[in-house]
Amino acid sequence: MNNPLSQRLQDWTTQVEADPAFSARVQARLAAAGSGSTPLAFRWAAAAGILGALAIGVGGGLRTGQVETNQQLAANYARSIDPLQLAETHSAHNHSNP
Repeated sequence: MNNPLSQRLQDWTTQVEADPAFSARVQARLAAAGSGSTPLAFRWAAAAGILGALAIGVGGGLRTGQVETNQQLAANYARSIDPLQLAETHSAHNHSNP
């Protein structure tokens, strides 16, 4: 199978010329920005994000506990009204008394 696109991609080469001043420009921009100049809006957004994630985590944990409690209550209720289990319970009480 002869795919012209594959052959073209294999033949394709690029040449990247390095900019010797690139590193110096990056360092100059970093120095100009300063080390402690994080914008106040960013700090508030980060704090709000952390608090939001914490609230979601706590809420999810509480919700999970509530769901398990509700499932347990539902299972107990279903057992309490199950005619087969009621019959077994009554017959066990009747046989245990001489």
